[in-house]
Amino acid sequence: MKIGFGEAATLAKTPLMESLTDREETVLRLLTQGLGNKDIALKLGLSVNTIKTHLKNIFKKLGVKSRLEAMRVALSTDSQSKPKAKITRLGEHKV
Repeated sequence: MKIGFGEAATLAKTPLMESLTDREETVLRLLTQGLGNKDIALKLGLSVNTIKTHLKNIFKKLGVKSRLEAMRVALSTDSQSKPKAKITRLGEHKV
């Protein structure tokens, strides 16, 4: 599935994704639309620090270390929710 920034994303329905709270899912959905922490905070009426806390919890629950990896898991349609490739730079992947 290819999603461009700014487009509404359909998040994968996987056990890892179902472990997220409704708020964490909302933050992750906005992240997949290309929004930064400040924009997400403004959109949800929260502080940037609250968004950072949500992202930290999302990363932990999904077993990822970056925004890109979280987006990959969120948009993955296969049953393996964890990324199979390590993202080194935007557009480059190591298997």
